[in-house]
Amino acid sequence: MPLGTTRSSHDVPIVDFDRHKFRACRFPGSAGVSPATPESGPETRAPSAEFFSARAGEVASVSPMNVRRTSILAGLTFLFAVVTTAAPQPLRTERTLLRKVGDYTLLTARQGAASAVSGDYIYIFGGGGGGGFVADIERFDPRTGKSECVSDRVLPRHYHCAVEYEGRIYLFGGQGVGLATQPYEARIEMYDVATNTVAIAGRMPEPRTNLGAAKLGTKVYLIGGRQAKDEQRIHVGRVDVYDLKTGIWSRAAEMAVAREAPAATVTGFIIVPAGYRGRMRLADVEMFVPAENVWKTLPSLGRRISAHSLAFLDRYLFLFGDYDDLGTVTAYDLKTRATINVVTGFTGLRHSTAAVHRGVIYVIGGNTDLPNSESDRIQAFALASATAPAPVARPVK
Repeated sequence: MPLGTTRSSHDVPIVDFDRHKFRACRFPGSAGVSPATPESGPETRAPSAEFFSARAGEVASVSPMNVRRTSILAGLTFLFAVVTTAAPQPLRTERTLLRKVGDYTLLTARQGAASAVSGDYIYIFGGGGGGGFVADIERFDPRTGKSECVSDRVLPRHYHCAVEYEGRIYLFGGQGVGLATQPYEARIEMYDVATNTVAIAGRMPEPRTNLGAAKLGTKVYLIGGRQAKDEQRIHVGRVDVYDLKTGIWSRAAEMAVAREAPAATVTGFIIVPAGYRGRMRLADVEMFVPAENVWKTLPSLGRRISAHSLAFLDRYLFLFGDYDDLGTVTAYDLKTRATINVVTGFTGLRHSTAAVHRGVIYVIGGNTDLPNSESDRIQAFALASATAPAPVARPVK
């Protein structure tokens, strides 16, 4: 694969930015765009206290700090206590866990994009496409099944992450274009949903790509990824914490297993399943406990996975795609710690991005192992047992 292309993040040489190109969609301008009014963030079904009940024999230890917490928090600590032998549960196949409820299209095909929910919309930022970068924002409306371009003012980057906070969406990390000293983007962008404007909000203390991001309260945890160091590109377990309210940076404990992988917030905890390190896909699952500033090891997945997107819904973490097995959908049951091979209508892709809106998972973009294979698909999934409103069905190109 020649330099200057965006096929994938695995085993790709450092990009020759002088030869790179990027593009943005045509859009009617801010005057012709109806700004979204932020109403609420991403919706997930929070597990009940009963779900987080402890099971006898699964607790490695109980500290005095645990005893002082609320019952739900204590229950979570018991459920996710350190397991000395984090052996994977047997992999089983399930055909009735998820159902595909919609197929839609982006205006611009892309992979390695970032997405976030604000109010009634899903916003998709940048990514790679057409042999270069996409430098725009699309706004997808699940009620109509339509996507529109609302801005071409974002920095061209891919393998970055997006986090919503009080009607503003912050973009962190990723691989950028034309950077003078190193290939990863340090600038933090803030997109204001109401005014449809983009501004630079600061800089990361250590630029990284393919990192995970999770929000707890006013803080964003930027987890792992790949960083440039001494002419090398290494995977790290570093965790930087950014307070969205005060703008203050701090550090948290590092993951035990350095990797590039997405992260999910699960009722006050952060979980990172699977990922990629060196030249190896991973099955490791780690959970961060903020009150203790410690990572704990959960039972591994029943298969190794990388280059996936991640969504938390009900009591499951859903991993869509894999670098090699593009069509796999894997569920990690947080109650039983079982790994489930989910059979559904997923069109196989890697390097997609996923967002949850009103009980529906939207898997956006991605690519295959072919050159210039970026996808314009938006695939929607809901729990088979859920009564979530079905999105408007639209044909896929």
